[in-house]
Amino acid sequence: MADFDRENSILVNESMVKEMGWTEPVGQIVQIDDSTRLSVVGVVMDFYMYGFFDPVEPAAFRLANKDAMNFVVIKSSMGSTHLRDLMEEKWYEVAPNTPFNSQFQDEALAGTDYVNKNIETMFRFLGILALLLSSIGLYTLVSLNVIKRIKEIGVRKVLGASVGQIVVLMNHQFFWLLLIASALGAALSYFAIDALMASIFSVYKAASYFTVIVPFLGLLMLAVAIASIRITNSAVKNPIESLRDE
Repeated sequence: MADFDRENSILVNESMVKEMGWTEPVGQIVQIDDSTRLSVVGVVMDFYMYGFFDPVEPAAFRLANKDAMNFVVIKSSMGSTHLRDLMEEKWYEVAPNTPFNSQFQDEALAGTDYVNKNIETMFRFLGILALLLSSIGLYTLVSLNVIKRIKEIGVRKVLGASVGQIVVLMNHQFFWLLLIASALGAALSYFAIDALMASIFSVYKAASYFTVIVPFLGLLMLAVAIASIRITNSAVKNPIESLRDE
């Protein structure tokens, strides 16, 4: 490559093409300062230079002189230890006065992976904590309602109502409340999760409806089960005990 082409040619990414509004980017001139004019000779696909936390930014790439190179990217299936030793040997053949420093891609991405796992752990903890608190609150609410209607349960049993009929009757009012609350919670959580992910990552996979519907049905079934267990515990008791004071 001629020195003129090396010094005055650049590659740009797709984001820069969009930013500049070019329809035919090849051949465009980029003015850096009063004396530096660079010609676009090609376009490369966008890639994430700083991970998924930051958006893809417009970028230009210029071929450096051999003396200005300070790192080399290698793709190899060779074992890590042998590859590192081999690269160190070759490095000092090319740049004997520059210290050799190597890092594998998985090592470079370890920090990002650590952050992602911490975010996942945080979400799991908050989800389990919310489920436990909701279950305790629901059990308490049902218990208070059962205590207020304990004599009604006794009267219905004396009049021939089965335990199943009593459970269905008392569950009826809770079911609709739980259905409305769960539906509102599922809808709000869908938008809240999307807003939270957008505040952390510039690029992320949006939550699907399946992700919301499954927890919604699971929570509804769990709530009905908790209410049914508490009502059943009171309904199976001897009605004489609840009517003794009447």
